[in-house]
Amino acid sequence: MNGALPKSDCGLNPGGDEPQATLIAAREGSATAFADIVRLHQRTVRAFIMRYTDSREVADEVAQEVFLAAFRSLPSWKGDGKLVSWLLGIARHHVLTWLRQKRRETVSLDAVLHELHCEQLQSMDMSSSAEEGRIQALRDCIQGLPAGQRRVLIQHYYESRTAVDLAEEHGRTAGTVRMLLLRMRRSLRSCIEKKTGEPS
Repeated sequence: MNGALPKSDCGLNPGGDEPQATLIAAREGSATAFADIVRLHQRTVRAFIMRYTDSREVADEVAQEVFLAAFRSLPSWKGDGKLVSWLLGIARHHVLTWLRQKRRETVSLDAVLHELHCEQLQSMDMSSSAEEGRIQALRDCIQGLPAGQRRVLIQHYYESRTAVDLAEEHGRTAGTVRMLLLRMRRSLRSCIEKKTGEPS
């Protein structure tokens, strides 16, 4: 997947423009008119997003964010150039945001995985497919944690919060938070081993 996003329409041919009356009505806040614009341009926007996400589910989610942002910003759009080009500019911004978040998430998941498997990974198969399987298993196991524990885990690994910081926020001692993190790591290690078939 190429992370360099062009500033142009990427060679996509969006076809005809939306009727002027529809555009005017949408800029005046008509949800019905804007729905017509979405129907006209959603295929182009989704195709652009798909080039960088390789996932229909993600493309649909990001496209919804793009059109929501466009609906909010349309009254202030100056109208210079084609509307589809403006939409693709918004899409480019949202795709870049998604790519940056994915990189941060992957780094954070790798950090958790490293702590869970520090010794085992040195002798395990480190192929990209095997490692991707562990990352996916870790995601699933984290989602299976109770909401409170999951929040502490995310704050510690994703947001780099210390045990002392978390203790103050959650009304616990730092030692209690450290023990909670230790129990979660053990629980996640066991969960990953069950999902991937790796030995304890």
